[in-house]
Amino acid sequence: MMKNSLIGNYCVFVMILLFMGTCIIPGMAQNTEKSPISLRGNWLYVGGSGPGNYSRIQDAINDAATGDIVYVFDDSSPYYEDIYISKAISLVGEDRKTTVIDGQNTPRFELNGENIILRNLTIKKGNLNILGKNILVKNIIIPGDPTVVYAINLYHCDRIKIFDCLIQGSTYGIFAWMCKHLDVQRNNFIDNYYNGNFFGGFQLSRWSRNYWDDWDGFGPYVIPGQFGIYLNWYNFDWHPAEDPYDI
Repeated sequence: MMKNSLIGNYCVFVMILLFMGTCIIPGMAQNTEKSPISLRGNWLYVGGSGPGNYSRIQDAINDAATGDIVYVFDDSSPYYEDIYISKAISLVGEDRKTTVIDGQNTPRFELNGENIILRNLTIKKGNLNILGKNILVKNIIIPGDPTVVYAINLYHCDRIKIFDCLIQGSTYGIFAWMCKHLDVQRNNFIDNYYNGNFFGGFQLSRWSRNYWDDWDGFGPYVIPGQFGIYLNWYNFDWHPAEDPYDI
């Protein structure tokens, strides 16, 4: 009887430990760094015909709070304005091909902060400057212009994701200055003089499954750069796409 009692108590003790583990481990996981995709908040609308909708994107950005989504309708496109985002919000267009922001040859489209999302837009006559951490750029079209030197210019960045974008017709498609943990995937690089380039800060960056119009079809695609002033360095896209994506 004593032996059975001890076994029963032991089983109960093990069950309690297992239950506590199922509660504690998810709680610990929630403390890990989260992707900006998880942002949620109020919706602010630009364009369209709804009551209270904004007519300028930057006005909606200025009024947005952390976690809010600024949604831009395409029926008022193109929007002729500069854009500056320094807070943790999402800027989302209705359709990446028809929701157009025209910078009129000014360089002022800047993401300078943390936990920012930019999605579903075309950026014309301007380059995208990114300074910050934990930023997602997805489904963006930058069609290029003779006046644009850098389609996407990254400066002292950390944990930047650039997915499913069309980067076309600039001197530099992407130029990364002293950045780390870049994640560049499934983009089209077309008709740029230099598709990708970087200076320093190459740590743990990933370029994967991008379409490069100057890839020769064999082996990885080489992204040239420099580490320091005199040392040439390289990143690689080990699985370049054979055909351009429908972006």
